[in-house]
Amino acid sequence: MYFPILQNWSQILRLSEPSFIKDNQIPGFQHNNLRYVSDAKAGFTTVVAVAFGPDGLLYALELPDMAGFPALGNGKVVRIKSSGKVEDVITGLNVPGGMTWGPDGQLSTSDYSAVPAPTYGRGRILRFDVAFGY
Repeated sequence: MYFPILQNWSQILRLSEPSFIKDNQIPGFQHNNLRYVSDAKAGFTTVVAVAFGPDGLLYALELPDMAGFPALGNGKVVRIKSSGKVEDVITGLNVPGGMTWGPDGQLSTSDYSAVPAPTYGRGRILRFDVAFGY
């Protein structure tokens, strides 16, 4: 992660396999997992994690800025809907550093993950029930 953080500086990219590889149009071609950017969604500040939810939609953990640096209470999880619209799902996180979906369908995020322990105490894991929004 680089500082200062700049608003709307990050993108989420979709990587796809070129059709000439899928269709075997070039026999014997060794592609070594060749991919290209097939789509991009801009407008994010600092994306620190992404994960597909049980609803099949992409969720991103963001670390928005406050005067160019991470600030307590500004972290959030956003959902990218099938229409492409981005919506806040969880807000008010304190310098989160990761997230994952559990087998129970709950979303877990870290909190206080990149701040000094003597100042703010120890990090913690938070669990959320997320209402899915196709």
